[in-house]
Amino acid sequence: MHILSGFSAHAGQTDLLKWFSAIAPSEPRVVLTHGENGPREALAAQIQQRFHLRSTLPSMGETLEL
Repeated sequence: MHILSGFSAHAGQTDLLKWFSAIAPSEPRVVLTHGENGPREALAAQIQQRFHLRSTLPSMGETLEL
């Protein structure tokens, strides 16, 4: 497992998708934890459409199993 820290949450969707394209072939587990639900859902939809990967969008306080 790899956890990314220090990655700017201020990147736009285009920049995030460009960055993600480099790691998408390894089929990572995608967990979108930052931001409003609308933009998180839009980013998750783009990740699904472009890379065929589902994203988890946890609610505040929700615990995920690794």
